[in-house]
Amino acid sequence: MKYLIVLLAVVMTACASTTPQLATSNNKNPSQEVHVTGVGKTVEEAKQNGFKIAIEYVVGTVLVTEKEANNNQLIKNQIINYSAGYVDNYKILSQTVTNNNISLSMNVTVKSSHIAEMILGEKSRTKLEGDSMVSKYESLLNLRVQQEKLLDNVLDNYYDQGIVYKVGTIKYKYDSSRNLILTLPQEKSSNQNYYKALDEVLKLLADGDSYSLYKIELRVNPNHNKIFSQLRMYSFTDERIYNKVQNFDTGLIVLKFLDSNNNTVYSTCFHNTFHLLSGNIEKDDSWEDELKFNPKSPAYQKIKSFDHVEMSGMRVQDAYKNKSLCQG
Repeated sequence: MKYLIVLLAVVMTACASTTPQLATSNNKNPSQEVHVTGVGKTVEEAKQNGFKIAIEYVVGTVLVTEKEANNNQLIKNQIINYSAGYVDNYKILSQTVTNNNISLSMNVTVKSSHIAEMILGEKSRTKLEGDSMVSKYESLLNLRVQQEKLLDNVLDNYYDQGIVYKVGTIKYKYDSSRNLILTLPQEKSSNQNYYKALDEVLKLLADGDSYSLYKIELRVNPNHNKIFSQLRMYSFTDERIYNKVQNFDTGLIVLKFLDSNNNTVYSTCFHNTFHLLSGNIEKDDSWEDELKFNPKSPAYQKIKSFDHVEMSGMRVQDAYKNKSLCQG
């Protein structure tokens, strides 16, 4: 395993002060003027000492430590100490001799090197306001929960409002075994007012784009025109919302026979429903169901109390909670 550790030590000295950055021919690699005092046995040594102080002040001393470990045992520890940068310009302001040392007061212009920028440069960062981000997310999530409740409400109303059911004139006859047969002509159509509401809530919840994996198609027909039904498309990022609509259980059709006091005398259930997203059912979508009553059965004795018929939709689980509801 090999680790590369980059350490930065900036040498701060009382002998150094800075002035504003200077414009250079290379704006991507700006230079900076520093006032320093260099000390040495000779003028050249004092000058190089001043350069070093200026470079360390501007660029910093870069310590590159390369460690190689094998089985957690350190086998190599190489340290390279260098001052990155170079002197772009300098001016000696004064020279003094003290205790056999020469001191140079200098203005040194240092240009940062690309090597130093690579080693010392910070990684790319994007400023984040974590607290604000969490608050906005929680607010958005709360809004989503409220929108989901609205969808639940619209879906629940499907059974009462999504479909318009109608029972025609009931006919009766007997079969070969002399059982009483009631023939019930039925008709259903989509309630376009309901589908307008469903369309609005799906538009509100649709949070995807053309590349989304979750797409829902809703077929509607506001004018009950077979030729010009309309296809609405919604795209979702939120899989939960998608599943709630796509896998919606349309339930059962419940047929109730009521007496003159509006009490249910007899009821039965049918499974001939259609999918929530097929909102273009026409008024002439009709069919017939037959109910058989044996003259000796308890159900037959109730027929005398029949006054009128109601037809409605209901969730499967709700229908079977009431065992008497689907007795037929």
